[in-house]
Amino acid sequence: MQSDMRRYQCSVCGYVYDPVHGEPKAHVGIGVPWSHVGSSFRCPICGQGKAAFQQIRTREFPGIPTAEE
Repeated sequence: MQSDMRRYQCSVCGYVYDPVHGEPKAHVGIGVPWSHVGSSFRCPICGQGKAAFQQIRTREFPGIPTAEE
């Protein structure tokens, strides 16, 4: 499913989790979508948890509009 390949960015340091690459430092394999990354995941740069990450909007994945849009 294409939507499973969305990227997420840490709002603190700017690190981007990309499922195309996974995150070897956190033992997350290649192709693992964000929804399958464990709740104990920490940003490998600044140590923030999953709650600090936001979906990166792209033309392919515009995201869900918020009430402010």
